[in-house]
Amino acid sequence: MDMDIKKVSKPEVLTNNVKDSDDIDPTEKNFDREAFERSQPSRPKKQRKNWFFGFFAGLLALVIGFCGAVGFNYQKDINFSKPGEKVSFTVEKGDTISTVAEKLKKADLITSKISFEFYARINQKTSLRTGVYDFSSMMTIPQIVDKINKGEVQQNISVMFVPGGTVAMAKKTLSTVGYSKDEIDQAFAKDYSADFPRLFSGKPKNTDLEGFLYGETHAFQKNISVEKILRRFLADFEREVINLNLEEKYKSQGLTLYEGITLASIVQKETLNDLDDKKMVAGVFFNRMKAGMTLGSDVTYQYAADKLGIKRDFNLDNPYNLRLHKGLTPTPISTPGVSTLKAVAEPAQHNFLFFLSGDDDKTYFGKTDAEHQKNIQKYCQKKCQII
Repeated sequence: MDMDIKKVSKPEVLTNNVKDSDDIDPTEKNFDREAFERSQPSRPKKQRKNWFFGFFAGLLALVIGFCGAVGFNYQKDINFSKPGEKVSFTVEKGDTISTVAEKLKKADLITSKISFEFYARINQKTSLRTGVYDFSSMMTIPQIVDKINKGEVQQNISVMFVPGGTVAMAKKTLSTVGYSKDEIDQAFAKDYSADFPRLFSGKPKNTDLEGFLYGETHAFQKNISVEKILRRFLADFEREVINLNLEEKYKSQGLTLYEGITLASIVQKETLNDLDDKKMVAGVFFNRMKAGMTLGSDVTYQYAADKLGIKRDFNLDNPYNLRLHKGLTPTPISTPGVSTLKAVAEPAQHNFLFFLSGDDDKTYFGKTDAEHQKNIQKYCQKKCQII
């Protein structure tokens, strides 16, 4: 039987005219980027959310791990201790928690400055008590902080040298706090010039420490040597000499550093505490030296008589008597204070040649001897009679 066989064509595949991304050429002239991006399948929202939470969880774990490590190190730092001997540690006036932390780290008493400061601040123990402390590397940071905060210092001695003071007064002070005459004399007999070259510039050999025992009060460990005490005060004075640039300033006034300190020691004894008065009196002395006159200072012969243990006499034949001898005394006669050192470095400019301290403790100036005699009659009936 004949059958008609019909040819069946292949079914057409519908493509929606969407090209695969691999077939796209962005350089084609008619390339539509926006249409292309819309045609791409989007990432499921759930997948994006999971990625975000995963990132956040990782970051949080990193932060927690970091904080844990920091906290562990902090606890390790503040509780650290090791065997060691006792160390004397000084908290000085002007020290802060930061400077104390720095010094403790240098002394190998703590392992971390940051942990020391953090502990002190977070526990509100930043109050510092000056003095000398006994510490050791066996102590932890909390123990050190507590000790400084409470002021548990060593059993100290306090030594005070005053502006206008003398070597004799300094020796008496040291004797009062327990040092023997031999200990004191041996320390004062030492030569300190090599250790303080800036301070002792121009100082004649075989002269003592008169004028150089800086006026200050310091606390010292009880058994410290007299020599170390003197070195502390000498270091104070040298620091001021350098900070105030005294050597150059005295040079501009025609004086060496030693001469400037010597003149300042005289001004110190002639005046009270007013800086303007000190500058005025210094100006008088400079004017008298320029005029070829003696300084006419009474305090200089009084110093010589007291040192010799004899009666005060303004006719005393002694190089320290500046009523009779021109120029300056051979050595300073007292320790000048900072304001007096400044006054000699920058004296007042005027024409006065005379001055006196009146019975009312005010200073009166005169340009001539006649003016000076009038001032004596008017303002100095009591004090000017004292030899």
